[in-house]
Amino acid sequence: MKRLNDWIASEGRRQSRQPALEHALLTDRGAGYVLFRLRWMWPRVLLRTLVHMLELYLLALAQVPDDWLAIFIGYRTSTGLASSLYWGFLEPMRESVRMHVRRRHHGSARLVIHNWLRVALLLGVVGTSVAATWILLRPSEYEGLSIFNVFGIACFVRLAFDLWARTLHSGIFATRRIYRPVWSLVLPELVEVGLLLALFPAFELSAFLAMVVGGGIVRISLSNHYAKLAYRGSRIDVPSVVESVRCRSAITRSEMLSAGKLLLSNATSQLDGVIILLLVFGGGDDGEAGMGFAGIYYVVRPLMAMAQGWVRAFYFDFKRVEHSGGLFRRRFHSLLVRTALVLAMGVAMIAVGVSALLYQQAPEPYLLCLVPFFVARSLFSVRQLEAFSYGGHDQLLRVSVGILLVVCFVAWMSPSDVVLTLFASAALALGYWLLRGSARRSLVPGRAVSLARWLSCLRNEVRPVRIHAFIADRTLTTGVRLMRRIADAPTGVCVTRFGHSHVLSLEVLDGPGTPMDRAHWITRTAGTVIQLRAVQGRDGASALCRAKEQGVLPRELCALLNAEPTEDLVGEYRRECPNGTVIDASQGGITDGRRLAPREVREVMRAITTQARGQSVTARGRLDVLVYAPGGEPETIFITPIDQRPSADFRRRVQAATLRASMRDTPAAGVAQRRP
Repeated sequence: MKRLNDWIASEGRRQSRQPALEHALLTDRGAGYVLFRLRWMWPRVLLRTLVHMLELYLLALAQVPDDWLAIFIGYRTSTGLASSLYWGFLEPMRESVRMHVRRRHHGSARLVIHNWLRVALLLGVVGTSVAATWILLRPSEYEGLSIFNVFGIACFVRLAFDLWARTLHSGIFATRRIYRPVWSLVLPELVEVGLLLALFPAFELSAFLAMVVGGGIVRISLSNHYAKLAYRGSRIDVPSVVESVRCRSAITRSEMLSAGKLLLSNATSQLDGVIILLLVFGGGDDGEAGMGFAGIYYVVRPLMAMAQGWVRAFYFDFKRVEHSGGLFRRRFHSLLVRTALVLAMGVAMIAVGVSALLYQQAPEPYLLCLVPFFVARSLFSVRQLEAFSYGGHDQLLRVSVGILLVVCFVAWMSPSDVVLTLFASAALALGYWLLRGSARRSLVPGRAVSLARWLSCLRNEVRPVRIHAFIADRTLTTGVRLMRRIADAPTGVCVTRFGHSHVLSLEVLDGPGTPMDRAHWITRTAGTVIQLRAVQGRDGASALCRAKEQGVLPRELCALLNAEPTEDLVGEYRRECPNGTVIDASQGGITDGRRLAPREVREVMRAITTQARGQSVTARGRLDVLVYAPGGEPETIFITPIDQRPSADFRRRVQAATLRASMRDTPAAGVAQRRP
C-alpha cells in the first residue's frame, strides 16, 4: 500500500509540473505548454533528415543514374504524400466516433471504426495491386524483376499497412491522446539508419529494400501496439481484422464525399511533396537542374514537414477549445501564430545550412527563398488546421485547390525553381489571409449552449424565429437530459436551459434545417414534458419581447433580465470573499488573488467549458467558480474555496449582469469594473 501511495504522490507531482492547455488559455504559461507539447519533435525530425541525407549519399556512391534516382525519390515521396493525405480523409470517422462517445454509445463507435478499417483494407489492396501492375508492365531497360521494381512494390505494400495503422490510431485518437515512450518515437529512424549502414557495403541497393521493409515493420508495429493499449484504457474494445471484414454496415455516400473533400482540403499540408514530384518529373529549367533542386527538397523535407506538421500536435487541443468560446479560440490562435513564426525561422535556418553544406552548387538566392516559404507554410498550417477542426471545410477546400492550381501552373510554365518557390510562398500567404474567419464561430445548429449565448444570438437574429419553452417532468427526467435530447434532433435548432426544469429552444424559420411544429415537439419529448409553449416573431428581438409579454419565458428569467445593473461586481466580490481570486480572462492573467495550482486551473477551465455548453457553471471540486460571460464569452472569473463561496444574492447579480450584457442593454465596461 505504501508503494501505491508513493507512486500516486510522485505521479501527482510530475503531472503538476507539466503545463496543460488550461495554463496556456488562462495564465501566462503558454510558452511552457508549447515547449512541452513539441519537446520530442526535434529529435525525430533531425533523425529523419539524417536518413534522407544518408539515402542520397549512398545512392551517389552506387552511381545510380538520374532517371532511377528520380524514380526512387518519386516512390518515397508519393507514398509519404498518400499516407499524410489519408489523415484528412479520416476526419469524418473521428467526428462520428466523438459523437457516439459523447452519447456513451461505445459499441456504435467501435462499429464506425470497423467500417473505416474495412475501407483502409480495400484501399490498401486495390492501391498496391494497381501500383504493382504499373511497375511491372511499364517500359524498362532492365529485363525481369529488377531491384528498382521490388523497391517500388515494397513502398506501396508498406503504404497499405500504414493506412490500416493510421485508421486504427485515429479511431482512438478522436477522443483521447495516445501516449508513447520516447524511445518508441525514434526507434524506427534508428532502425532504418542501422540497416542502411550495416547492409550497404555488402548488398548495395538491396539495403534500401531492407530499410523500407524493416523500418516499416517497426514503425507500424509500434503504432498498432500503443493504439491498442489506448483502446484497452477506454470503453471501446480493440477492433480486429476479422470483424472489420465481416462488418455488414457500410459508410454512406455523403460520408465518402465528405472524406474526399477533406482529403483535398488537407492537400496543401503536403505542398513540399507536391513540389518535389513536380521538380522530379517536370525538371524545372532542365532535367539536371530539376533533379538537383528536387534533391535539396528531398533532404530537407523532414524540416519542411516540421514547419507544417508541428501544428498537428495541437489537433486534440483544437477540438477541446472548439466549444469553449470565441475568447479562448482567439487566445489559442494567437499563441500558435507566435509559435509558428519562431519555429519557422529556426527550422528555415537549419534547412538553409544543410542545403548549403550538401549542395555547394546551389545558388544563394534559392537558399534564401526557402525562408519565406517556411514562414508562409508554418503560418498557413495554423489557419488550415483551425478551419479543418472548426468546420470551415468549404472555404478551406477552395483555398487549397487554388494554391495547388497556382503551383502546378507555375511549374507547367517552367520558370526557374526560385520563382516556383516564391510563387508557392505567395500563394500560401494569400491563403492565410483568405482563411481568416473561415472557422465556425457562429451559433452551431443542434448544439446545447449557455443561456447567455442563446440570448445574444436571439437578440442579434434578423430572420423570423420561433421560441419554444419546455418544462420537464422532474419525476421522469432532468432539464439537462431533456436539453440533450432536443439538441440531438436533426432539426437545426439551438437549445439552452434555465434552472432545473426549463428548457428553451431557438428555431430560425427560414434557415437551414427542418421547421418543427408543435406536434413534432410533442412526439420528440413525449412523456417527459409537463408544459410546452411557443411564440414567433419577425426577428429575434421581437420574438423575445413577445415571449416576455405572453409569459413564455420563466418568471425568474424575466426578473433577471429586468434587474437593475450592478456597478462594480469585482468590488462587491472582494468585500464578500477577501480570500477569493479574480481572473481577467481577456488578458489571461490573475488580476487579484493568489496564484492557482495546476489542478485548480484545470478545474476552473472545466467549469468554464461546462458553462459554454449550457450546463452548470459551478465546478464540482474544491473550488466554487462564477463566470461573468456576456454572450457566452468569459470576461471575469471569480474563484473561491468551496467552504467560502459567495452568497446566493451575489451569484444572482453575476447571472443578471451576464444576461443583460448578452442582450446589449448594458455596456460590458459598466457591469464589472476591474480594481485598479
